Amino acid sequence: MGTPLPMPSGAKLRASLVRIDHIEAWAPKLYVLQALPGYYNVVRQAELSLCRDGGVIYSETKSVGLRLFQRKTWIGKVEDLGKPLPVSIGFQLAKTLRMHGRVRDTSFMARIDGKPMIVCFTGRKREVELKGLVSLVHLIPEVGHLIEGAEVVAGRAVNLGATGRAAEAAKLWRSVLDTTMDPATLPLLFGDPH
Repeated sequence: MGTPLPMPSGAKLRASLVRIDHIEAWAPKLYVLQALPGYYNVVRQAELSLCRDGGVIYSETKSVGLRLFQRKTWIGKVEDLGKPLPVSIGFQLAKTLRMHGRVRDTSFMARIDGKPMIVCFTGRKREVELKGLVSLVHLIPEVGHLIEGAEVVAGRAVNLGATGRAAEAAKLWRSVLDTTMDPATLPLLFGDPH
């Protein structure tokens, strides 16, 4: 793990960005607890972005559980993530219990800021959240899992086809991490800047 890279300027980022994917980052040893009803709020929700020059940005989009510190942002290079490793059978079972299909196709192990994490692509087009006091209800496990279930159903209704998009995103990221695809060959997310 080297020195953290600086955040690129808005113009530089716009001229280089090729992917922004919504992911869940799961702790490799705590996924059993994280998969329990009412405890899903401890799973990190983030965006994983890829630039043509091989730059990677991990940026959390939602605070995790009761963490009292800011959302994490990490800037690195493709090689910092390491080679994508398969997820454990236990993780596949835990995700299947939460009604997520094709876990093996949508997830892999990688390093985020030097720490091994399970990266699970969601395929979501946008975040679907229940607002206001509802987020506080997650702190009560008996009620939290009911609200969480409603969020899952609402998210699936808005994001039909998310599993296919998640599998495609994971496949592309795997090919970049395995160096079979050069991010410089991917089309810009925001079109040609010139």
